[in-house]
Amino acid sequence: NETMLTAGVDLDIWSFNSTGHVGLYFDTAGEFESHSPYAWYGGGLEFRQDFSDPSKSTTPYIGLGVGYYTGHVDDLVSDNFNKLGGKAFVGLQFRGGTFLELQYNQLGKENNRDLSRFGLSLGYRF
Repeated sequence: NETMLTAGVDLDIWSFNSTGHVGLYFDTAGEFESHSPYAWYGGGLEFRQDFSDPSKSTTPYIGLGVGYYTGHVDDLVSDNFNKLGGKAFVGLQFRGGTFLELQYNQLGKENNRDLSRFGLSLGYRF
């Protein structure tokens, strides 16, 4: 039942049908908190599908991503990890590139702690 602050940056590298996008992402969680039980950085490739014309002031979307994650767990025993992971997300992009996103990060277990979790992210898409 931990609450963690997350943030992200996305770079669209290919768009098709004006509403489908393939991009690179970088996300982080926990590093902004003073006593986070664990924290990670991750980046990879994602697919995003918009549900309205991008010229609107807000655009809802869904997507999936897969990438490489690195981080550390600070429980009774401290441990670092490097692994493949993924994410599923829904969000709302605002004109200008800012987005608000609810995501589920699938990272599996490390040091007997399940690192997979839901997160709310505020980010910027280039």
